[in-house]
Amino acid sequence: MKINEFCRKKSLSVLMICLGFLLFGFLSMSVMELEELPDIESSRISIICEYSGLPPEEMERIITAPLEEGLSGTEGLSSCDSEIASGYSRTDLSFLWGTDMGSAAVSVREAVDLFYPYMPTGMEKPRVETFIYSDASAITLAAVPAAGLSSLMALSPVRELKNRILDLDETALVRTTGLREREVHI
Repeated sequence: MKINEFCRKKSLSVLMICLGFLLFGFLSMSVMELEELPDIESSRISIICEYSGLPPEEMERIITAPLEEGLSGTEGLSSCDSEIASGYSRTDLSFLWGTDMGSAAVSVREAVDLFYPYMPTGMEKPRVETFIYSDASAITLAAVPAAGLSSLMALSPVRELKNRILDLDETALVRTTGLREREVHI
C-alpha cells in the first residue's frame, strides 16, 4: 500500500500520530533548558610552528611529519590534519567527544616539549592552542607578513587595525593573539 493511499484510508490514525508528535515536542520543549550561549567543550587542539625561510616540503619533512608521528599515540585522538606553507605549519588535532581536554592538552604540550630539542636550531618553540567555543569571535582576521619578513613586521599594522576596529561603536571586544614583541632584560 502506498503512503498516499494509507493516509487517505486511515486519516484519523495519521491525525492522531501527528498530534502525538506535536504533544511530545511541546512537552520536550517545556522541560528542556535553553541557553543563549551554552558552554561547549572543544575537542580540538592546534600546534603552530613557525620557522621563516623554510620551504613547505622541508617544513613537512623536518617538522610536521615527525610531530604528527609523535602525537599519534595521544589518548582520545581521532584525527590529525596539517596545513603547511613556507615557514609555517599548523597541525589540528581532533579528539573524540567526551575526552578530557585538560589532560589531552597537557599530553600534547608534553609531547611538543619532548620533540622541541630535535627541531631546527633557532626555531621558536611551537605554540599549543586550545579552541574554546564560548570564547570564539564573530570575525577572525589573520595577518601574515610577506615572504622573507618576520612576524614582528606585522605587529605595527595589526595594532593600528585593532585601534580602528575598537573605535567603531558596534565593537565590544578586539583581541589579538600570537604576536609578541621581543624583549631584552638586562
